[in-house]
Amino acid sequence: MLTTSKQGTMPPRFTNPADLQNAERLCRQILRIEPAQRDAWHLLGIVAHNQGRNSEGVDAIRHAIALPAANSPTSNNEPAAQQTLDRAVKLYRGALEQDPSSAAVYYELGREQLKAGQCQEAICGLEHALAIRGDWTEAQEALAEACFLAEDFTRAIDILQPIVAAAPERETANRLLAEASLKTGQVDQPIERLQTVKESEPHDANQHYQLGRTYFSQQRLELADQSFAAALQIDPNHQAAWHDRGAVFLNQGKMDEARRHFVKTLALNPQHADALCNLGLIHLLANELDTALDYCRRSVKINPQHANTRNILGNVLRGQGKLGEAVAEFQRAIQLNPAFTEAHNNLALSYQTQGRIEEAVAHYRQAAEVRTDCAATHSNLLLSLFYVPENDRAAHFREHQKWAAVHGRCSRIEHYDNSRDPDRKLRIGYVSPDFRAHPVGTFIEPILKRHQAADFEITCYSNVTSPDEATARFESLVDRWRVTNWQNDDDLAATILADEIDILIDLAGHTAGNRLGLFARKPAPVQMTYLGYGGTTGLETVDYRLTDAVADPAGEPVTHTEQLIRLQHGLLCFQPPAAAPPVAEAPLLRNGWITFGSFNNPAKINAKTVELWADVLKNVPTSRFLLKYPTFNDSETADYYRELFARHGIAPSRLDIRGGKLPFDEHLAVYGEIDIMLDSLPYTGSTTTCESLWMGVPVLTLCGGSFVQRISASILTQLNMPELITATAAEFVSRAIQLAAATEDLSRIRQAIREEMRASPLCDADGYTRELETVYRRAWQRWCHHDRQSPQ
Repeated sequence: MLTTSKQGTMPPRFTNPADLQNAERLCRQILRIEPAQRDAWHLLGIVAHNQGRNSEGVDAIRHAIALPAANSPTSNNEPAAQQTLDRAVKLYRGALEQDPSSAAVYYELGREQLKAGQCQEAICGLEHALAIRGDWTEAQEALAEACFLAEDFTRAIDILQPIVAAAPERETANRLLAEASLKTGQVDQPIERLQTVKESEPHDANQHYQLGRTYFSQQRLELADQSFAAALQIDPNHQAAWHDRGAVFLNQGKMDEARRHFVKTLALNPQHADALCNLGLIHLLANELDTALDYCRRSVKINPQHANTRNILGNVLRGQGKLGEAVAEFQRAIQLNPAFTEAHNNLALSYQTQGRIEEAVAHYRQAAEVRTDCAATHSNLLLSLFYVPENDRAAHFREHQKWAAVHGRCSRIEHYDNSRDPDRKLRIGYVSPDFRAHPVGTFIEPILKRHQAADFEITCYSNVTSPDEATARFESLVDRWRVTNWQNDDDLAATILADEIDILIDLAGHTAGNRLGLFARKPAPVQMTYLGYGGTTGLETVDYRLTDAVADPAGEPVTHTEQLIRLQHGLLCFQPPAAAPPVAEAPLLRNGWITFGSFNNPAKINAKTVELWADVLKNVPTSRFLLKYPTFNDSETADYYRELFARHGIAPSRLDIRGGKLPFDEHLAVYGEIDIMLDSLPYTGSTTTCESLWMGVPVLTLCGGSFVQRISASILTQLNMPELITATAAEFVSRAIQLAAATEDLSRIRQAIREEMRASPLCDADGYTRELETVYRRAWQRWCHHDRQSPQ
């Protein structure tokens, strides 16, 4: 069994001055002959330490550890040199046997490396210390901490258990053992251990604090809060308790309280890098990007090796549209921690935003493989695959099923108290992170406005992180509004079950902020997915997916787990913008040339899309192209697209690439500078297609073999404009040439589109909502009938 020693007690030094001088002389002789001789560097460090030259000793031993284990003079060395080495090594071995104080060199080196986050190096140094002096408890604790930080939790436990058994009062060992046990799936024993220590020292703030940390690691936030509060009542200046209690509030979504605790932490310690980082995160979530940037920069200056701060800083820069700088920060985070899933995910998202989809997919895959339990990262991978030109639909479907198998495993609700009357007033629940100024918000608003209040009661479960004016508007349209950001899936499922929702509708699919884990629990008798995503959820618990006959024609191979319901009114219900300027005259009349354009997200504009557009430009030699999207404000992104066009012979002078975000009416006015919109592939437009058409600009699309390749085709079908739908790349180029040549027709079409659109099914909000409510009623009646046939 290991024994303990008093903290700070050191064994006597080996202090024979003649031996020390002789050893140093021999070492320096050896190193002149063989500069990479590990043992000589090692002994030189011990000698320096024993002579009081500690810094020099640490540097020499660090150098020794960095060298390969076996370095001896080569056979070409002179016999005298070999004899010198043999004498030095013999003296070195003897010194180690006689002088255990050399362990202190390794201990101090290991602690220094541990503070710097160099876990493997620290383990090596501390193992050397314990090889010399095996009963040194502080070194054992430090080695256990290094193993813990290196995620070798089993070894940490093996080291710590004998220490705690011999000295139950050791706070650090108890805390590390509790946290390592939690990491290996043990729950009760760590809590019991810390509770026992706390009861023996009820007035020790650190004991309450350590218990709070353990509860926090289990996400038992209320208990963690109580423990941190108890620590602060005993010691009001316990900066770690202030900080970690702030982290509890941050995880609960109590931003004001979290901010107050982090500010107090900084008052106690202005150099607290984690508090600065967390304040940066709070301001990032509030979309206060300049303030967030300042906090993150200050944190990085204090601790440049902190991967999480680099990751948050990258998110701030990405939010500011500085994609090149954001990419650099995420790359630094990954260099610091190659297994940092969130950094891989955010790097992939940045590449996706830049249109570098192959690189994005690669990093999403890597992130999903590193951390198989992260549902959000796996969802991001599923979404990104829709942007890949040669996407294998069958393989993509299997990936959705894999997501469901991994992340959809949970206890399902089997019993509902909902009245089984098939004709009663129904409770409809919509779940979305996009009840805001967002395409999903735009398309769901007219439906919320026109629901029949006599027959349907509407509840929105809002996962919006940054509410805006549109959020307030949506809240005013429904019977009940619930903010769900900080509820976990189990708690939210319980809320929905208590609300007795009859039909629960997912509006996000595998997009950011989705709650598909909630739908896996089946908190409502009938569940549907609609609007926000271009494919299946993969979940057997989602009964229906709403689509139409163009986006999902009958007779295709099955690539969905839900039953399809095809709406006669199409995929979308477009609400014409109230502030839209009048349709402008065709810009070709004042310019003398055709202007093609695209306002689509760069994630949709891959190299294949640019190649297709370049073919059009080459065949219409005087034409120009206008690309507009906020992220083109990033010079690196804009240059990337200039280079893509240049590969196909399109000079930069023919391109107008615009970034920045305009007020909505000014954004719509820019459509007046375009003659013909060219759609992206394989992921076509939706909001941009509708906006373009409303502003009188025809949209030419290439209809492909999946839902996302047919969204624009669905919209154009509702407008009875089949001439703008093509089936092949050659037909796309040919039709673009024809449209560009028919200048009179372009002007006529431009002036007619808005009124034709206003009269079409696409803008028939009343008819669309009536059809949707009929779908809801039939699905409910089907469930009631099925339930009556089932055993009770």
